[in-house]
Amino acid sequence: MSRLEQVATALLAVAPLLVLAAPPVRSGNAIFDVPSGWSMSEQNGSVVLAPTSGAAAIVLAPSQPAPPDLRGRFDEVVRSANRGWKVVSGGEIENLRADEGYDVLLTRMALLDSGQNLSFRIYVGAVAAGAFELVTYVASTEQAFRQHYPAFESFLKTLRYSSTPASIGSSANSGIEGLYTANSGSNQFNPATGYYDYRVKEEFYLFLPGNRVYYGLPTGGLSNFVWEKARQTDLANCGTYHLQGSRLLIDWPQHPDASHQIRISTQGIELDKTLYRRIAVEDGLRLDGTFGRQGFVNTTNRAGGTGGGITSDRSITFTSDGRFQTQEFMGYTTSGSRAGSGASVQSRSQGTYRIRRGTLELEHANGAREVFTFFRYPQEENKILSIDGAAYTRR
Repeated sequence: MSRLEQVATALLAVAPLLVLAAPPVRSGNAIFDVPSGWSMSEQNGSVVLAPTSGAAAIVLAPSQPAPPDLRGRFDEVVRSANRGWKVVSGGEIENLRADEGYDVLLTRMALLDSGQNLSFRIYVGAVAAGAFELVTYVASTEQAFRQHYPAFESFLKTLRYSSTPASIGSSANSGIEGLYTANSGSNQFNPATGYYDYRVKEEFYLFLPGNRVYYGLPTGGLSNFVWEKARQTDLANCGTYHLQGSRLLIDWPQHPDASHQIRISTQGIELDKTLYRRIAVEDGLRLDGTFGRQGFVNTTNRAGGTGGGITSDRSITFTSDGRFQTQEFMGYTTSGSRAGSGASVQSRSQGTYRIRRGTLELEHANGAREVFTFFRYPQEENKILSIDGAAYTRR
């Protein structure tokens, strides 16, 4: 047996268990938990779940019509996916049975291409909810296969299929738990300056277990959000909800009740044709790079004949070893018919950081501690961070 075959055979035998606690999401007929710290995207009709490293992935192919011969279709799909690769280990097909009673086919294999690159893959196929379903776990390196296999195994334990959209979960678990966001922009007239300012409105829905919903973005860390405390300080935005067919019904204690047309997609949920993207709740994430935000407040007073403004700039540099450095600047200028003036102030700080269940904790070297709600913007994960609702862009 060659060295490549020995490595591949050893890798295909690993399988410690990892427990996941993320709320379920739905794509087509598939309902599943996204592994903690993984992202979800759509590529050529397939749903791709991937860790931050990008060296592994779980791929859910689009549902296809149920074939008369499951084994024949499974063989055909696997051969097509492996085109251009040589199987160097594995390839045997296991016949399994899901708890729901349908047959499952599984094959594990290591492949080699003409450039001597290894690929480790596990294919899982079944006919469930009236359709042919295929899930693939793929890793490009030995380390990645070992590291992320537990997440794949736990993902399979959460995976189930349903052809009925309205049957997601139960009254205690609707299947849409999580944080979602959407934004829109408009021009608003500023009477002090006489000009129009462009304002962006960002909306958040936080769906919680027990059919509870909070409208808005909790600050101070998602892991620190307490429902009963929110009801005491912000009762108007604490409601209850349930799904009724294709409608989302929300009971608000101090606002008119709401009824929305809802569609669940791989990107999030659509409410009355507005897409609210699902936000991944990060846990244990390490960042590398500088992110910043700038602000400007126009203090021009046309009636008084003065002009000016306040400019601000704040940046945070994160390193993958868990350290950070902040830098802030604020400047003020004003001018009139007779004279002008200006002033500025700068500050810096450094320390260590931790990201835990949607919460960014900054421990400053001077002993100060800050806690923020944190997430990476959906589909802009490597470019934009949200820290207590403020957007920080990579520099």
